[in-house]
Amino acid sequence: MVDKDKLIKVAKELNELYKRKKAALPYSINVIRELHANENANSRVLRGLLQYSHNGQYPILQSFIERLRTIADCPIDISVQNPVLTNEQDNRIDLLIKEIKSYAIIVENKIWGATDQEEQIERYIDYVIDLGIPKRGIFVVYLTLDGNKKVTDESLTDKAKKHLGCSNKSNGRFIRMNFKDDIMPWLDTLLDLEEIRKEPLLSSSITLYVDFLKEYFDAREEDIKIENELEKQLMDTLQANSLKELLNTWEEVDKLQEIVSSAANKKIERISKQKICNALEKKGTNSSFCMVESGSKAD
Repeated sequence: MVDKDKLIKVAKELNELYKRKKAALPYSINVIRELHANENANSRVLRGLLQYSHNGQYPILQSFIERLRTIADCPIDISVQNPVLTNEQDNRIDLLIKEIKSYAIIVENKIWGATDQEEQIERYIDYVIDLGIPKRGIFVVYLTLDGNKKVTDESLTDKAKKHLGCSNKSNGRFIRMNFKDDIMPWLDTLLDLEEIRKEPLLSSSITLYVDFLKEYFDAREEDIKIENELEKQLMDTLQANSLKELLNTWEEVDKLQEIVSSAANKKIERISKQKICNALEKKGTNSSFCMVESGSKAD
């Protein structure tokens, strides 16, 4: 069993180590985080990146489509020529990538878990069909934070599933993606593209957006390194050679916290009664707290 005094000493040492390591890191400010980017802002960032062209080519959009091919349950036969990308303009679709009479990629961005609207995806599909895009060229990307949010049947209706070729065995042209496992790693690979390395503002924008996502997912390399150092010092100090022993240690910490919290609450209640309630009673008044206290004792 680990001594409680030793645990408190270890906690202080780890806290000091953490503060020293964080202070030693280069100063960092991420304007995307400071601006509190909502779902629309994230969609605009993606559109800004995907529409980049170089010598008539769209390397980022092409790379994105290749990423879709590795995830989708269906073949994706898209030839990028003159794409048009919009945010919230076409029937309020978060991000729409289209070439009339050829293809449409509908991106429904749920990064912060917005609720699905009734017949939402069905309406989007009907809209692009009316633009003259063949059903076989329509793809819907349901983009979530970490893959945990699932699309509802109210949004992805039976009619929408039929249009997208969904079945019990296949998602058809309905593609589930998420920022944690798909977008963040994909953005990292873009920095290796020669065309992007030659575009300082573009590459810095990608770096900034990746940093924004990594911070949210606690995936920054420097933070992981600090976390590993803290873990190593903890294990060395406690001499906990097994996960089971370490878990037992944390159980003791939880018990200690409960005891301290309970004692503190009782102390606060006692002070409240002695210093506040008694003074009010002498003046012939009382508070709701004091009345509750009296009632509980009467019971």
